[in-house]
Amino acid sequence: MNDLARQLVVAPLILGVVFAVVPPVAADELDQLYGPPALPSHVKYYEVDPADKVMLNPYLQVATPSHRAVLDRTKGVYNWVIDLEGDVRIAEPVAHPRGRRYQTPFTRPEDGYQSAAGYVERYGHISAIAGQPARIAGEIVNDRATGRWLINNKSGRYSRHVADRTPAQLLNAAALIRARVEPGGQVWGPVIYLLDYGPAEIKEQALGSMEVHFAEPEKKKMPYLIY
Repeated sequence: MNDLARQLVVAPLILGVVFAVVPPVAADELDQLYGPPALPSHVKYYEVDPADKVMLNPYLQVATPSHRAVLDRTKGVYNWVIDLEGDVRIAEPVAHPRGRRYQTPFTRPEDGYQSAAGYVERYGHISAIAGQPARIAGEIVNDRATGRWLINNKSGRYSRHVADRTPAQLLNAAALIRARVEPGGQVWGPVIYLLDYGPAEIKEQALGSMEVHFAEPEKKKMPYLIY
């Protein structure tokens, strides 16, 4: 075999390794892994442009099988969303250019959320997906005291109001995040399932177990499970 013939044989093998196409996962399998796609429960007034289109977060990263996202350990939190195709979208919730900073306490009309003075309106999960349907979503939180990233299901738009957002879906999403997101010099910590952001029946069952924890134990408020 001459050199040219050898190159013609070997090159496709090399290209097949480097540029192998990962077959898409069937929609029903994605539904089982990360929950069926759901529209956001609401859109905040400032999240749309003058044409009423939901604005994308300019710091959005889409982590795919061929392109990893990267976390910055100087940042405190990232939002994450599993999209229709089963890819991970992450973005830092920076201040929104059309949002406001509130000087006094207020109640948000879209969902009744109560906040203290100084609250800044930021890009939310909806800005990682342009307002489209999405699967389970949450946060990647920097636990600076231990140098770990914690993954939870805190999303008022894509987790809290969806009836089937289970711990199993969160664990599947966490495995995908760990596989596709570079932790930026830190390590991955535990997965936190916030019961207030899951189905009511799961919360009721968990409250009767010894595995439940509380962010405010003296008041038995903000229950969660650790995995």
